[in-house]
Amino acid sequence: METRIEELSSIGYEEPGQIVLKDISYEQAKKEIIEYFSKHHGENIDAADIQEALNIDISLAIEILDGLENEGKIKAK
Repeated sequence: METRIEELSSIGYEEPGQIVLKDISYEQAKKEIIEYFSKHHGENIDAADIQEALNIDISLAIEILDGLENEGKIKAK
């Protein structure tokens, strides 16, 4: 069993439904979130959507979304 786990780990196997978060800077995450909103204009997007679509930590996504709202770049519903 341990050997199989090691094999799957070495090839990057992920469990279905598992989110693997990126190690990403605040600025890069903000850029990706802004691009995501641009591509999904008019849609209701929340931090969980960002986490799932962009593999960004939800705490970081919330922080960035709050900042974008304060800057007037997005509007909370």
